[in-house]
Amino acid sequence: MILEIQEKTGASLRKICNTLRIPRSSFYHAAQLSLLDLSEKKAGDQIEIIFKRHRGRYGHRRIRQQMAEEGVICSSRRVRKLMKNRGLRAIAAKNFICTSSDLN
Repeated sequence: MILEIQEKTGASLRKICNTLRIPRSSFYHAAQLSLLDLSEKKAGDQIEIIFKRHRGRYGHRRIRQQMAEEGVICSSRRVRKLMKNRGLRAIAAKNFICTSSDLN
């Protein structure tokens, strides 16, 4: 929001923060990615690479296993959450249904 105001008005960050009555340090602190965010991004990128490498056929269990083989430890729940956030959904195998009517 502050960056949008700065773009529109051309005012300095100091003026904008004083007007909004927030410390500048809060703006700079919020602008940085936390270690958790960086970790989530790295793990999500790895998941997406594995998912695309196997053409969407790997679900969260197999992706977690593949990541463990590559040396990245990650829980199934976290893999499932990251896949959901990125819109990755594995192709489910269809069950065989016999359609012949020959019962003799």
